Amino acid sequence: MIIGLCGTIGAGKSTAARYYSQCCGFERLSFGDEVRREATARGLSHDRGVLQKLGARLRQEEGIHVWVDCIFSQMRPTGNYVVEGIRYPDDIRGLQHRAGFLLVGIDAPLPLRYERRRLELLKKGIVFSYNDFIFADNKDRFSSEDEGQCTDYCLQQAEEMVINDSTLRKFKRELRDILVCR
Repeated sequence: MIIGLCGTIGAGKSTAARYYSQCCGFERLSFGDEVRREATARGLSHDRGVLQKLGARLRQEEGIHVWVDCIFSQMRPTGNYVVEGIRYPDDIRGLQHRAGFLLVGIDAPLPLRYERRRLELLKKGIVFSYNDFIFADNKDRFSSEDEGQCTDYCLQQAEEMVINDSTLRKFKRELRDILVCR
C-alpha cells in the first residue's frame, strides 16, 4: 500500500507520516526531502521559495515526473509506504499508477496552522509573521504549477480527508481509522 499525504502548511502532514511510519510500519518517503537533497547538492538554501523554484525548474527541465521517479526509485515492488508532501496534480497521477495508492488530505483551521508553523520555526530561531504565513499559504495553495504549488487541487482529489483541529490523540485515531477501513 502507498499512502500519499497532501495538505496545507502546518496541517499535520509530517505528524501523519511519522505516525504511519512509527506505529504502522510504513516506510516514510518525502517529496520535500528529495528537493532539499537536490538543493544541498547544488549549494542552495532550504528557504521555501528557493525549494519551490528548484522543484518547478527541475520539473520543467527533466520532466513532470522527476520527483515521482525519485520516490519510486526508493520503493521495492512490495511494501507499505507513506509519501509526504504531494503538491502537484501530476505527482498524484504518477503515484496512482501503483496498485494500492490512497491519497489522504490533511487540513486544519488557518489560525491553528499558523500557530503550529510559528512555533516550529521559532525553535529554529526564525520569526514568522501572520502576513508571511498568509503569503506562503496562498502561494502553496492557489498558484499555478510554474509559480508555486497546487495544494488545494490535490486536497480536492483526496479519497480520505482528515481535519486536524483537535488533540494529537484524535488525529492519530482518525489516521488509524483510515487503515482499518481499507
